[in-house]
Amino acid sequence: QKRGKEMIKLSKMIGIPLVLVGIVTTSNTSLAQEERKLEEIVVTAQKRESTLQKTSLAISAITGDTLKKAGVFDTYGLADLSPNLLIGQENSETVITIRGISAQSMNSVGEPSAAFHQDGIYISRPTAANTALFDVERTEVLRGPQGTLYGRAATSGAVNVITNKPTTEFEGSVGVEVGNYNAIKTRGVLSGPLSDTVSGRLSFYTHEHDGYLENVSPLAAPGPDNDDADDVALRAQLLFNPSENLEVLLAANYYERGGAGDAYSHKGDFPGGFVFFEARFGPLYAGATPNPHDPRKIATNLRSNLDREDYGFAATVTRSFENFDLVAQFAHQEYNLSQFKDLDGSDNNFSQIDFQFYTDADTAEIRLVSTGDGPMDWVAGYFHFEEENSNIFDVCGTTIGCRYGDSRGDLESDAVFGQISYDLSESLEVTGGLRYTDDLRGGGNVVPYSFVFLQPGEDIEGSSSGSKTTWKLGLNHTNDNGNMLYASASSGYKAGSFNLRANTTYGPENVIEYAVGSKNILLDSRLKLNVAAFIYDYEDMQLEQVVGIDGNISILTINAADSEVKGFEVEASYLPIDALEISGQFSLLDTEFKALTDTDSLKGFMAQPEDLTGNSFARAPEKSVTLAFEYTINLASGATLAPRLQYRYQDDWYLRHFNTAADLVPSHTKTDFTLNYSHQNDMLSVMGYIYNISNNDILSGENIGLGGYGSPRYGHYKAPRLFGVRVDYKFD
Repeated sequence: QKRGKEMIKLSKMIGIPLVLVGIVTTSNTSLAQEERKLEEIVVTAQKRESTLQKTSLAISAITGDTLKKAGVFDTYGLADLSPNLLIGQENSETVITIRGISAQSMNSVGEPSAAFHQDGIYISRPTAANTALFDVERTEVLRGPQGTLYGRAATSGAVNVITNKPTTEFEGSVGVEVGNYNAIKTRGVLSGPLSDTVSGRLSFYTHEHDGYLENVSPLAAPGPDNDDADDVALRAQLLFNPSENLEVLLAANYYERGGAGDAYSHKGDFPGGFVFFEARFGPLYAGATPNPHDPRKIATNLRSNLDREDYGFAATVTRSFENFDLVAQFAHQEYNLSQFKDLDGSDNNFSQIDFQFYTDADTAEIRLVSTGDGPMDWVAGYFHFEEENSNIFDVCGTTIGCRYGDSRGDLESDAVFGQISYDLSESLEVTGGLRYTDDLRGGGNVVPYSFVFLQPGEDIEGSSSGSKTTWKLGLNHTNDNGNMLYASASSGYKAGSFNLRANTTYGPENVIEYAVGSKNILLDSRLKLNVAAFIYDYEDMQLEQVVGIDGNISILTINAADSEVKGFEVEASYLPIDALEISGQFSLLDTEFKALTDTDSLKGFMAQPEDLTGNSFARAPEKSVTLAFEYTINLASGATLAPRLQYRYQDDWYLRHFNTAADLVPSHTKTDFTLNYSHQNDMLSVMGYIYNISNNDILSGENIGLGGYGSPRYGHYKAPRLFGVRVDYKFD
């Protein structure tokens, strides 16, 4: 009965758009007679090739051309191009939030809630999720739990970056971009045959710019300002086709990032904490340069330094048989990050942190994918993942001790999965899927020296294990015009783990999604309209809290009680005339804790537990809108000139689940403009751009200062106004 009521709610939410779709779909009159049509996009969201409009789930497919026009060159920029997607930063971690669900525990034994992939390879660590998006064919954002086909850490959804592959004909391109903040980007691609059966592709990307965050302290050491860029990315691929039914793709990638790296603006006056913090640490801030109270300025005596290096190797083997393909993927990846920065936020020599992070990960997936023409499509496979990582935090200062601590973690995960879609009739299809996952995690933590309230202690080791079966059921109906209605129920699961400092465990989180939606190509392929509505049953959400244990400060993960998520999404593209394309997305989101009690550590050691029932999730804006207008002008020479305007509105949201006034991030808008010139043979293009025209300060994340209890707060902001020119040249 409860499930039936939920489906009725969804039907009401989506009812009006579907009625309008039905009216347009059943009309025999074409409302547009122009020649231009919207292009269909091929996706691999279901581990097989299909078109976007024939894939019965909520998915955004963002092409490489759209990424270029929108100025998206890394993972953070994707948030403007998909409904109910928020991507920000906390410390050095990339936080991907889909429909209000994101990870809070991302230490050595925690993991994200959104599964991030590149070419189907799972990228396990949040530090590595923010990567350069170059030579990309498309990016797929899957919204909703993906427990059947993606499994690991996909309670909120999945993001998959698909790169361009080697070609059988020679092609290449070079590009350069210059802009304010002394920005310069270069990119290049070379692809083509090496023999009758082998082709290759080599691509590179570099990015440099001065820091967005100016250090105004007269005591600042020489060096670059923070929020700068000094990036180099390389990718090499070899594609072997020794026979018609065998394909082997080898890929190697390298990403290096240097410079000063990120930093956080101090929020408030020094020291900026509650009474307890100010009483203990206030004297250490005496005589410091006053806080600039500007999101784009800091006043620290130390200059930061960042050294990040990621690299990996992958092999994908595809063997085609009469009615199915055998696909085997193997990958090894290593992520290394070292960062030094000021910790107290002032130009007194109070404290500094040296953070080092290392990860080795191995992935293997073997699957069978049907290719026959019968009424049944299926995929079945086995997945194996291993990871070892370590975190070292060295904190030192002239008035305090050194060596905050270090931790390590290891994980081994195995899963078997399968999904079947069967045509009950020419218009009706049913889908069912199952996945069984088994996880074993271990790790440890040691605090060798005292720091503030932390005392020397022995190495604490812990472990956890668990297994889970996740599932999916779906039904979709496709009419004679190719427009689809679908309904589904699916589950997601994120494994439990243990708290390094307290040697206590926490349980897995579980999500069940009930969704209905519609995908439509209308008006003679000049209007694409996709809508979705959903309700989640969310149990045992993993939340972080700062607590005192035996006089020490620790960050522990707990399980919240029941929560609920519901929402509505629209994505559309429209060609009112051949020259004009209008595209956009709109989302509504409502999140609520049905039962939760927690203690706000920022109120100091005397804080008492609070009833947070009814509060919203962190990082869950209620509304967001993106609209883009692109008008193509055909010049007499045969070249084209295309101005494009993009507008983004995002509602306010909370940084933490306590929902205090200090947690509230105000709503904001962001407007971007590009003007693209393409030569008549499409070999040369020149694009001028200005992003964030109003120069709005858009908060993307927060860091809590020295340990937690009563500590000051620091904010991290997205890029300010950027403008420049990009030139690309293709050759063959």
